Amino acid sequence: MIKRSGHLALSSGEQEEEVIRLREEIRFLKIQLEASRKETTQTRREAISHQQEMRRSNTRLQEVQFQLQESQVQTQEVQVQLQETQVQLQETQVHFQETQAQLQETQVQTQQISQDKQELQTRVQELQEE
Repeated sequence: MIKRSGHLALSSGEQEEEVIRLREEIRFLKIQLEASRKETTQTRREAISHQQEMRRSNTRLQEVQFQLQESQVQTQEVQVQLQETQVQLQETQVHFQETQAQLQETQVQTQQISQDKQELQTRVQELQEE
């Protein structure tokens, strides 16, 4: 081997072997590069797919949250209606109790009138007998 400007000089057979080895290494690196590109493309596709799935999930979550809020509003409206109905029921009960009290008072007055009538009839009879 002869040294030329700091490099080892190779014989033509050795040069041919080195060229073949380098070509094989280049071919191998090209295959690796292509595999890496395919993997990168696949990874990008998967990432895009995951992003789309996350967007769909977020959209669905927002829809469910909106439905939940609507349900809560409806529940509050029903509770207000229930409270209003309870107030009306209490007012009706008070009115009923007042009506019952008036009825009892009327019955007492009717009994008093009947008793007064009886007493007057008895007095009329007594006066007629005299």
